[in-house]
Amino acid sequence: MISAGSWLFSSTIRNTIKTKLDSAVLDQLEKARAKACTALSSVHVADHLNLTGAVTSLSLGEATVLNDRLSVEVIAQGETSVSLK
Repeated sequence: MISAGSWLFSSTIRNTIKTKLDSAVLDQLEKARAKACTALSSVHVADHLNLTGAVTSLSLGEATVLNDRLSVEVIAQGETSVSLK
């Protein structure tokens, strides 16, 4: 079984898998960034208080393996403003 699966540990195959995963993750991060920008474009917090914001970048932080899931930290950078009227 070990020799049959040894092809998986080949650096060429590992690099191909990593490249494809990186590309998929980057696409998902860009979609998430766009959704976050849309959600933050105008948020009514309270009477006469509005919040606006833009997410300029998302990146992956620490990953933690839990009992029933993989938890990945996502770091958002951007700008926000509060408007009192």
